[in-house]
Amino acid sequence: MDKNQSMDKYVLSIAKKANKSIDINKVKELQKKMTKISLPILFVGVIVLVVGLVLMFILPRKGDTINVYGSIVVIIGAVINAIGVFYYLTAKQLDFGGSIQESVDTGKHCPKCGEICSETADYCEKCGARLLKSKRCTACHSQNEEDAEYCTNCGKKLN
Repeated sequence: MDKNQSMDKYVLSIAKKANKSIDINKVKELQKKMTKISLPILFVGVIVLVVGLVLMFILPRKGDTINVYGSIVVIIGAVINAIGVFYYLTAKQLDFGGSIQESVDTGKHCPKCGEICSETADYCEKCGARLLKSKRCTACHSQNEEDAEYCTNCGKKLN
């Protein structure tokens, strides 16, 4: 089992414990927004860093004093870059690559260990925990409680 699959199982098990649904489309939309935001932030951060370095090292200094303004601009540029990197890495961590959707479709998930079990199983094949039963909405693909009549995400009637 690769790292992404174990992370997907973990996310699903946490959602089940919290009795919440995971809307894959909203996660992917958030990922796209964060990626779009991160690249301009990184670009601005690099420009500010270059300006700061120019102020520090290329422009002539007065006397023996260090160019404080250039140092401050470099620090600001580094902070802007850190924010851009944070957004970019967070967006990449949200990338499930479709495997989370496939795992939702293939069976029940153990709330204790995250193992994918068969649809007919009542207990986890790996740890023996009682499995949570759920329904999948055909409209938005969100997981819902087994006794739910309407989807908690989009409000459509469940089959």
